[in-house]
Amino acid sequence: MSEKIDISHAVAFAEATAESDFWRKRALINAALRDKAEQQIADMQKEIAKLKGNKNDNK
Repeated sequence: MSEKIDISHAVAFAEATAESDFWRKRALINAALRDKAEQQIADMQKEIAKLKGNKNDNK
């Protein structure tokens, strides 16, 4: 006996899977962007500290 597949359930499952993949990928991208931004901020803070140190050395 073959099983009938309700196409609406299959479509709903496909849509839910695609949507969850979208949100998972979006979360990964946001995390990567946040990490990159935090690294850039840290680099800028180091550069500012270095420049302030050079400014104080010139006095």
